[in-house]
Amino acid sequence: LSCLNVLRHGCVREGEATAYNAFIRRLCSAVTKRRMKFWEIAREAAYGLITDAEVATSTVSAEEARAFLAGEEFVSPRRPDDGSCSAAAVAAPLSERDLEAMIQ
Repeated sequence: LSCLNVLRHGCVREGEATAYNAFIRRLCSAVTKRRMKFWEIAREAAYGLITDAEVATSTVSAEEARAFLAGEEFVSPRRPDDGSCSAAAVAAPLSERDLEAMIQ
């Protein structure tokens, strides 16, 4: 979990909200028991989406980030998809190796 914390803070510092948000959306769509458990722990620690208040180039509002962590659907006026943790919001699940590579 500390790696996820470092990744999030680093992405905020470097303005990499898009990459982090894509990663965290894929993580929340976990299909394995192990990843689902990790997502629950990350969610409880509030390691959600990076908002436009944190990084100017982010397209995620505070309301969308809140809804994402709560597991609620959110239709952004800026883009047609939602912030929920559904398969429609995520391109394809990543393997554990892919997730580890993104953290490194």
